[in-house]
Amino acid sequence: MKRKIYKVLTVLLAVLSVVVITACGGGGGSTTTASNSNSTVLDGIASKGPIANGTVSVYAVENGQKGKLLMTTTTGQDGSFTANLGSYSGPMMVEVTGGAYKDEATGNTVQMGSMMLRTALNSASGTVTVAVTPITEMAVQSMGTTMTSDAISAANSMMASKFSMTDIVHTKPHDVSTTAEAGKDNETYYGLMLAAMSQMSSKDNTSIPTIMSTIASTVNDTSATGIQTLNTMMSTMAQRFTDFQTTNSNNKTGVKTMSPMMSTR
Repeated sequence: MKRKIYKVLTVLLAVLSVVVITACGGGGGSTTTASNSNSTVLDGIASKGPIANGTVSVYAVENGQKGKLLMTTTTGQDGSFTANLGSYSGPMMVEVTGGAYKDEATGNTVQMGSMMLRTALNSASGTVTVAVTPITEMAVQSMGTTMTSDAISAANSMMASKFSMTDIVHTKPHDVSTTAEAGKDNETYYGLMLAAMSQMSSKDNTSIPTIMSTIASTVNDTSATGIQTLNTMMSTMAQRFTDFQTTNSNNKTGVKTMSPMMSTR
């Protein structure tokens, strides 16, 4: 009888030990959950028109320069991507190369070719929404060679103000080939502004890379020539914004009356 009681007590103690260990996080499942909760995850979209099958490379920014590669992934057909960077947090650069997009103005499929789009983030941790677009690329180009957190913040804010946007980095541009969503005016405006670049490229015999480099190089140029060039570019793009939303049949947003409040000097 005593031996039976002893065996029962031994089994109960073993069961209680397992329960206590699991509750304290000793099990693999609990450890994984804790690790995931501390991860930096980018919830992103790459768009000049949504870029399908593009390669996304995420780099740390170290001492004001592009540093180590953190990870790579691929965009979906709608331009979306997810990048889990694990325990890394801090400033970073997101680059998108390759793939193809549907040009909003013409409806043609365009290969990215050598064109690269980038977004610099002054800091990132937790789950972060990030857009990689020609406008974020212009902010990167305007920074020059040193990418401190302050320089990144200033460049992103300055470029947002030029296009009368609140946030070019954490707002996902709407795909203008689909109906605009109620309550998402900022996203719709962003999508129409990217479409305006395509409209400008098509109507004014220029290219997206040329538009980007011209604006990026003149936005900080206080010479008479620089001011005039920037003002002409922004005024033309404002007109192409209106042209696209009011006359281009590829505009499926249902929006016809948004005003492009472009900033000139």
